[in-house]
Amino acid sequence: MKTGLIITVLSSFLLISCAANVNLTKESLSALDPVNIDIGQKIESVFPEPGDSTVATDTKITITFQADCWNIRPIDDTSFVLNDQKGAAVPGKLFFEERSATFVPSVSLRDGECYFAKARNFVYSNNRLIGTKGWTFKTIKK
Repeated sequence: MKTGLIITVLSSFLLISCAANVNLTKESLSALDPVNIDIGQKIESVFPEPGDSTVATDTKITITFQADCWNIRPIDDTSFVLNDQKGAAVPGKLFFEERSATFVPSVSLRDGECYFAKARNFVYSNNRLIGTKGWTFKTIKK
């Protein structure tokens, strides 16, 4: 699907360029290339906050991106991962709304445990967010 979209956009660009009698150069085509941006520069906030040790076991993990990151989407299944203190992945589903991503665990988090959240490989507009933003938090012990 991604390849089809790129081909469609490139075909449209070529058609418009030919119709307008524009000379295509390597520089003009490079405008279609995705821009790589460090993900840490585009994250406005995360919840729970890094280091929080009072997190409820039914908490949803949310990443809010900066205002220019509308319609943010993951590149693949590893765009957001939540691991317990033993390194096991916590199952769940990632939801998107405008400029935020929310991970909803499909199981309750365990009392008094540390968790490591990791965000990487998102895309918006013609930009790829690369690198990794990770943080830890701890659930409250009941």
